[in-house]
Amino acid sequence: MFVGKKGLSMRHRRNVPLLAAVTAGALQAMPAVAQPLSPEAFRVMDIDGNGRIDAAEHGVAMGAAFAHADKNADGILEADEASMLSLPAQVDADGDGQVTLDEFLKSARSDFAAADEDGDGVLLP
Repeated sequence: MFVGKKGLSMRHRRNVPLLAAVTAGALQAMPAVAQPLSPEAFRVMDIDGNGRIDAAEHGVAMGAAFAHADKNADGILEADEASMLSLPAQVDADGDGQVTLDEFLKSARSDFAAADEDGDGVLLP
């Protein structure tokens, strides 16, 4: 799992499946048009509870979503695993039918930047 310097709080360690599920739902909305996250998604992704989601928190959430979907823990999402996250085809950058962690995180960073309308590095509710 990918965590920041402080790691995950106990609340978020217990909620990794919820974090992954909520993040998966958020992923469906973000690539096409930057839309606000649902209140539940925002609450779960706001790891430090400061009312903002920064790039590090977003990265933790994306890492949790990837790890949750990667059932065989091989660092690659096969088609059946990727379908859990409803990933658009462009996430598979090299077109090999698999989504690597690198491809996934690169796409997630791009989605974060698109959702960060004012470019300040944080998402607000």
